[in-house]
Amino acid sequence: MRLLLVPWYCASGFTLRIYELGKNGEIAGNYLNSYEAQFTTHTGHMIAARLLDKYGRKKNIAVFNSGRYFRVAVELNMPEEVFETLRKLSKNEKLISKKKKDVEKLLEKTTVRRLKHLLAIEKLVG
Repeated sequence: MRLLLVPWYCASGFTLRIYELGKNGEIAGNYLNSYEAQFTTHTGHMIAARLLDKYGRKKNIAVFNSGRYFRVAVELNMPEEVFETLRKLSKNEKLISKKKKDVEKLLEKTTVRRLKHLLAIEKLVG
């Protein structure tokens, strides 16, 4: 699966957005609302960056035309399982950020399996 990672700076601070690219290398829909995952917390950025670095393949620097500005982005290929886990992390990012000890363990050795375990515990407890 081909993805485009685009850093944004919003009023709330730095945001990392992940878009799924179509066959022609284009984002479907409006780029402001069509992202698949978004990370706004420091913890979310750290976990996502480690997973993307570990599992991402064929990484390329790309230019993203956001309509008004050109932005530097990263295009990469990612296994479907990792991408789905990143989507789930994006939806539960703020809750997981509160679990300091669990996040520290995850950041020591970041894997999809460990993140899925943390997400599953949060779903059961939360």
